[in-house]
Amino acid sequence: MIFMYLDPSATTAIIASIAAVAAAIGSVFIIWWRKAKKKTKEILHIDENANKEVEDELVINDDEEKPVVMETKTEEASTSDETKEVNEETTLAEENKEEKAE
Repeated sequence: MIFMYLDPSATTAIIASIAAVAAAIGSVFIIWWRKAKKKTKEILHIDENANKEVEDELVINDDEEKPVVMETKTEEASTSDETKEVNEETTLAEENKEEKAE
């Protein structure tokens, strides 16, 4: 029988090597799984974002009392008439503020 002495530092290096190999195998498997899943969804024409609704961004300015809602451009939204109305209201509100300040 042959008995070997394993130095504690050698044991630590072996354990670290085993852990590194396990982490590498796990990472490769996860990357492979995500690519396979994505490819399968492309082949089956599955869209994850098909039924999700996107909310408008809410921007709050310290200068104004009301929050300003920024509109995102979508195919469904017709913003030309709405934008004109909002711009006219904003212009009138700014003129009223300037007149009160004077």
